[in-house]
Amino acid sequence: MSKKDELKSEDLFAEEQPAKEKAAKKEKKRTKKVLTKEEKRRERRAALGVVIFLAAFLGISAVSQLYILPAARYARGTKLLEQQRYEEAMVPFGKIADYKDSAEQIERCKALILERDYNAALALEEEGKYEEAIQAFLALRGYSESATEIDRCYYRIAENLLKEGKFDQARAGFVKLSGFEDAAERIKECD
Repeated sequence: MSKKDELKSEDLFAEEQPAKEKAAKKEKKRTKKVLTKEEKRRERRAALGVVIFLAAFLGISAVSQLYILPAARYARGTKLLEQQRYEEAMVPFGKIADYKDSAEQIERCKALILERDYNAALALEEEGKYEEAIQAFLALRGYSESATEIDRCYYRIAENLLKEGKFDQARAGFVKLSGFEDAAERIKECD
């Protein structure tokens, strides 16, 4: 090869070199853009996945709070009510007062508690435990015939005092009950 050919070859090489470098830079830029677009696409997909997950989680939470949890509490309250555990039954019903007839169930529990306690006070009276029965009836604050039963207990106490020969105490008891049954006549027996 002659020097002339060598120079031409070097000139061509020198001309080709910047063109190759330019093409390589262009290709690198294009690849970078493609990667950048792909990365952006992945990021968008990941963000969309997070949004979908959060939406599903919130939806499940809402369903749970609005339907599943109240239904479970209602079932628990109903079971406790059936077991005559009225005070305990009021707790789950109270947490879901707007669900079904929970507010009515609470009132039902209250009424059943009063009835149960009233019957327990009557049982004390039947057993002759008049002082305890009086306290139980007082705790009922006027429920049903509580006031009448309190008077009846005091009457029985006065009768027992009369039987024991404690005439002054019996008289005082019957005087307090002057309008109850035959208490006014029983006062005369204390003389």
